[in-house]
Amino acid sequence: MLGGGYDAGAMAANHLRQRADITITVINPRPVFVERIRLHQLATGTGAATADYDELLGDGIRLVVDTADPHRVWAAGRYCWPPVRCWTTTT
Repeated sequence: MLGGGYDAGAMAANHLRQRADITITVINPRPVFVERIRLHQLATGTGAATADYDELLGDGIRLVVDTADPHRVWAAGRYCWPPVRCWTTTT
């Protein structure tokens, strides 16, 4: 799964944990979840805007802190970018 942000990525990864036939790896550029809607609180010192993925992701979900080349995303035999535009390839 590319990206754990905006709640949807982390929630989707946790939901997919219910399936025993798959392994889940979340690739994210930062080791922490950044809750963008709370950045103003971080800037003013009235709250936090980050949470450790260790606290958000369930057991068995692997976090890789890295980025992915959007032109080389391989999903189920297809290159996909953005995720809704996929094409098959023989190379």
